Amino acid sequence: MEHGDCRSVDDVAEDVGVYRDWSRAVVLRLLLPLLAAVAACSAGLYHTVRPGENLYRIGKAYGVPYTELARVNGLENPDEISVGQLIYVPGARRQLPVSIITPRSANPARPRQSTSGPVATAAVAKRKPRAGAAARVPSPPSVTTALGAARRTTANPGPAGSVNAPSGKEVSEFGFSWPVKGTLTSTFGARRRGHHDGVDISASNGTVIRSASAGKVIFSDKLAGYGNVIIIEHDRGFTTVYAHNERNQVKKGDLVERGSRIGLVGRSGRASGSHLHFEIRKNNIARNPLHYLPPV
Repeated sequence: MEHGDCRSVDDVAEDVGVYRDWSRAVVLRLLLPLLAAVAACSAGLYHTVRPGENLYRIGKAYGVPYTELARVNGLENPDEISVGQLIYVPGARRQLPVSIITPRSANPARPRQSTSGPVATAAVAKRKPRAGAAARVPSPPSVTTALGAARRTTANPGPAGSVNAPSGKEVSEFGFSWPVKGTLTSTFGARRRGHHDGVDISASNGTVIRSASAGKVIFSDKLAGYGNVIIIEHDRGFTTVYAHNERNQVKKGDLVERGSRIGLVGRSGRASGSHLHFEIRKNNIARNPLHYLPPV
């Protein structure tokens, strides 16, 4: 069976020869659950590799381990993929904007003190793609380099504890407020199987999520791993990510102000409990949100 082919129950039954021995009625009554599972569409699609993507980023966007992508596509070296190459992604149903969904890398360093004041407006300049992008993508960075860097990213993640809801008085020098009221349960840094690119804030299901700063919604959709996700682009190369939402209440293209209601806390995607996964990125590099938010 080719990737993406669909087979009917009758097709599968005919192939295995069950109709030679039993009537169709008996087959459908006794073997329908098993045959239906085998006959179901093998959900998946081919993702076209774009400049700046590697197997690790593609897998993270689609919620599939890069090792599984390598196995399914017969890639002995997961770093050796090229722009325009087709990568089969099992379970995927549509092409995803990998470069928007996943950061290029992670950087735990503390930022320099802000000199231009808070991110104050919702007007965000559109960035043009760089002309003459390289035709080959032997990992920018490579899968092994990305994972190695992730495991080294452990610098002072900060303590867990309660955080306050955003308000006009609770704005950092970088112009960010806490997006939700709750308890900080997981911080930025290395994990056993990769890297945690943000912080997790535990809160009751249905708690209001607010934009951490003014900006433009560039992504509002559902992903396999992160569930309902919102990504907002801000001034000065910043973006913020809000994931595992019960519901997204903004759509792509919407302009929001700091404190605008954008969604509700939930446990969509792969989540063990109701919480908000929150990221701050600078030029699409994941940064420690605790360095950019008001102190806990």
